[in-house]
Amino acid sequence: MGTRLTTTSPDSRLQWAAEISIYLVLAYLINVAFIFPVADAYLKPLMLISVLLCLGLRRQAGDWSTVQSAGLLKPLAFYTAVLLGSYLAYDGFESTLWMFFFCSVFVYSASFIRLSSRLLTLAVVFAALECLVLILLHGSEAGDERLQGATNPIFFGMYTLVMALLAAYLSVGETPAWRIGLRLTALVFLCAAALTLSRGVLLALIPLVPLYLWHLSATRRHGRRNLLLAFIGGAVLGGAVISQTALPSRVEQALSEYSAATQAGEGHFESSVGFRLLIWQFALDVAAEHPLFGAGNEQFQAYKQVWVDQGRYDPALVEFLPGAHAHNQYLQDLALRGVLGLAALLYLMAGPGIRAIEMIRARQSHLASAGYLLLSLSLAYAVFSLTEVAFKHPEKIALFALVAFIALRLDKATEARPGGEQ
Repeated sequence: MGTRLTTTSPDSRLQWAAEISIYLVLAYLINVAFIFPVADAYLKPLMLISVLLCLGLRRQAGDWSTVQSAGLLKPLAFYTAVLLGSYLAYDGFESTLWMFFFCSVFVYSASFIRLSSRLLTLAVVFAALECLVLILLHGSEAGDERLQGATNPIFFGMYTLVMALLAAYLSVGETPAWRIGLRLTALVFLCAAALTLSRGVLLALIPLVPLYLWHLSATRRHGRRNLLLAFIGGAVLGGAVISQTALPSRVEQALSEYSAATQAGEGHFESSVGFRLLIWQFALDVAAEHPLFGAGNEQFQAYKQVWVDQGRYDPALVEFLPGAHAHNQYLQDLALRGVLGLAALLYLMAGPGIRAIEMIRARQSHLASAGYLLLSLSLAYAVFSLTEVAFKHPEKIALFALVAFIALRLDKATEARPGGEQ
C-alpha cells in the first residue's frame, strides 16, 4: 500500500497542509496524549489549525456536504447541543463541552479527505513500541500498583484497548508481513491494558472478542487459520495475564466489595464497588427529582450533603470521594441532563453503530473491516459507560471521536495489494 494522500483540491499546497494537519492531530492522539503527561494540552490547538486548513480546502473545492461523516457528525453535534443547553441553563464541564465542539467541527471539516492506512499503521506500531517501553519500565514489578502510577490506569486501559482494536482491524487486507506485525501490535496493547488491572476494560473486552472472531471467520481467505491463530494468541495472553498480574485478585476484590456493600443494614460503601452502588442509587434519585432536563452538576453535588444530613444516604457519599461524578455515563447524563441528555447519549453511541452495520452489510471487504472497527468502538464505549464516565474527560472524548473518524474515512480499497487478505 502506498502513502499517497488523495483529494481534489486545485491548490496542492493547501491540500498537503490540510492533510498533514489531520495526521498531526491523529498522531498526537495515538502517540502522545495517553502516554506522556500532557493529555490534551496541545490537541485543541492542533485541531483548530486543521479545521481552518480543511475548511479552506472545502471552500476551494466547493464541497460543503456532510455525507462522508453523517453517521458520526450528527450524533456528535446533537450531544454537543444538549451539553451547551445544559451548560447555559445550569452549569457543566467546560472542558467536556469544548472537546465535543472541537471534535464535531474537526470531523466535519476533515471528512473531506480519505486517510492512508499505511500512515496510520506506522503511528499505531510506534505507539505499541512506546507501550512496550512503558511495560518494561513499570510493568514488571507493578503488582497491585497498576503500572506503578506511571499513567492513569482507567484512561490508559481504555486507550490501549481501543488501540488494540485499531491495530487488529488495520491488519485486514494487509500483506502477510504487515498483517502479522499488526496482530502482534494488538497483543502488545492488550498486555498493556491487562497491566492497568482495570475491571471496566475486562468487561468491555467480553463483547469485543466474539465480534472479532466472527469477523475473522467471515474472511474469505484463511478464515479457519485466522481463528486458530486468534485462539492461540488469546490463550497465551490470557494465561500470562492470569499468572503474572493481580487481575484475578482484583476480580475477587470486586466480588468481596459487592458482598460487603449489599449486606442488609450494614452496607460498607467505602470501597470502589460499594461507592459505585451508593452513587448510582443517588444519581437515580436525583434524576427522579429532575426527570426532563436534569439537575446540573452544581445541584447534583449539593444534594449529596443535604441528603446525607437528612439521613437518606450513608456519609460515605460525601466522605469517600468528595465531588465525585456518577461513575456511570448513563446515570450521569440522566441526573445532570435528564431524559434529553440520556437520549443524546444513546444516539451518540447508536448512531455510529448503525452506520457500522450499514458498512458491514455492503459486502465490500475494506468497508466491512472499517465497519467492524466502528461497531467495536461503539460497543466498547457502551460497556465502559456502565462503570465510568466515558464522555466526560477530553482525552476519552477525543479517543472515541477520532477513532470513529478513522473508521469512516479509512481508504483501504485503493491501497490493497495482491497477496493481501481480502
